[in-house]
Amino acid sequence: MSNDFCPRNVDAAGAGFVQPPIKLPNAFNDDIILQNILERLMDGTEGRKFMVCGDLEKFGQRVVTDLDCLSEEMERYQPTLQQFDVVGNRIDDVQTCAAWKQMHKISAVEGLVAYGYNNHRLNFNEYARIHQFAKLHLFSPASGLYNCPLAMTDGAAKLIENLINDSLSERVKKQTTEAFQRLTSEVGEKFWTSGQWMTERAGGSDVRFF
Repeated sequence: MSNDFCPRNVDAAGAGFVQPPIKLPNAFNDDIILQNILERLMDGTEGRKFMVCGDLEKFGQRVVTDLDCLSEEMERYQPTLQQFDVVGNRIDDVQTCAAWKQMHKISAVEGLVAYGYNNHRLNFNEYARIHQFAKLHLFSPASGLYNCPLAMTDGAAKLIENLINDSLSERVKKQTTEAFQRLTSEVGEKFWTSGQWMTERAGGSDVRFF
């Protein structure tokens, strides 16, 4: 066979066309459908719409820079479950990478759960949830699946909010109020996420123990 097509001393991996890195556009500015939906749902609320769209544009840029890098690391180093320690004691320790922990803080600061509650709801009324869900829409593709615990956290916060009333004992009311404040916090160190009350053996949960 002729070697005409296999020249020597040529680095095939470094020769020819090399695909340049893809530069992602701003996630909000590039989503015309989302912009049209917000235009329709927030028609007549120019001040609030300006604030919401401004926040979404800023967050949209963060999605394709900071969050995209974090999500790549989270895909490479996915959470693992250590069921036993070195001497055989059951510990069920879920170990996560640094990017997962950073995503937790960002989720709090950006109000991905909190924007549906608290002062944001007082200021934006029925548009608070629109803002929150639009932000989650931008977040999900670059979340590294962190949108999953956020969805469960939002559900737990809404349930607790509906349960808090004067008929509860002082002890229970105090506990549920603290839980609600943590589930809807915008401070990373204070923010709690919730899980599902279901059997998911791979993740270490088994409802038979409750």
